[in-house]
Amino acid sequence: MSNIDVSIIIPVYNVEPYIAECINSVMNQQTSCIIECLLIDDKGADGSMMVAKDCLSSYTGSVRFRIVEHAENRGLSAARNTGIRTAHGKYVYFLDSDDVIPSDCIEKLYHRTIQYPGTEIIIGNFQTFPVAGVHDYLTLTHKDYPEYSDDIGWIRSIWMEDVPVISCNKLISRDFIIKYGLYFREGIYHEDNHWQALAYPFVTNIAFVKDLTYMYRIRPGSITQSTDNLQRRIDSLAVICKELFSRKFEWDIPWVKWVSNRLGDFRYGRELDCASTFTSTRYHYLIKCLWKNEAIPLSLRCIYRYHGMPTPLMNIHVYSVMLKIFIRFQK
Repeated sequence: MSNIDVSIIIPVYNVEPYIAECINSVMNQQTSCIIECLLIDDKGADGSMMVAKDCLSSYTGSVRFRIVEHAENRGLSAARNTGIRTAHGKYVYFLDSDDVIPSDCIEKLYHRTIQYPGTEIIIGNFQTFPVAGVHDYLTLTHKDYPEYSDDIGWIRSIWMEDVPVISCNKLISRDFIIKYGLYFREGIYHEDNHWQALAYPFVTNIAFVKDLTYMYRIRPGSITQSTDNLQRRIDSLAVICKELFSRKFEWDIPWVKWVSNRLGDFRYGRELDCASTFTSTRYHYLIKCLWKNEAIPLSLRCIYRYHGMPTPLMNIHVYSVMLKIFIRFQK
């Protein structure tokens, strides 16, 4: 099965009303490349897998479907990791089980790998439904990106803040994932944020497809729409930042800016939908992680430590000037 071009990985968990539409969108792919589709049964409590098996029972098309079962529910990250480990394709493509893809999705994305052999990641455009325009800031529509780039400096300048932070709708080289151990961290929310930051030092080329290749469903009760799991979401972000802030590699300017922005998120509660008091304990722990990381230049560690000083002593304008001076001397 080494001749498979793309492995579509679909984690399945409690999506009975949507899974048939998702699977049918894979069945309808019009492409010359060879596709397998892995349905990862994550042991939900509804009839999702019964619906999935019913869809597959009469299918006679070219996509090679496989069902991979977990012994028990392990979560989205674990399901994706299972898919990576059992896939046979040169590229993997993550598709959430309540979303759908247009019939030319894989063809358009895979065409970039023919145009630019060796491309590590190809990113497509997406739209939300049934309500359009949600998360519009994540689309490629208004971004002036090239079809392909191997300019590492440019890639890093956009990777953490401008590239859509969703693992779906990306065609990713499986060899690239395995070589650098880029598996999803299990047991947390915001696993896409973690994966994108984890990949940051390793991406050397990237391609884009501005045509629509993904339809992202907005539905009540999904993790991204629920406010009931706020504390776990914040805890997950703290775990992610703790791990990433402790990384021992060369801290370049885009990474420094990203870390500084995340510190601001925790100190002031911005982008976290909560008061700063809710994140204060986590914030001060992150400051300690940065101070202990000897891979960070001492001057930058001191700037971060100043950021963590008690409120009366810390002035955000002074911090900003200190950071700008550091960045200027690093260029």
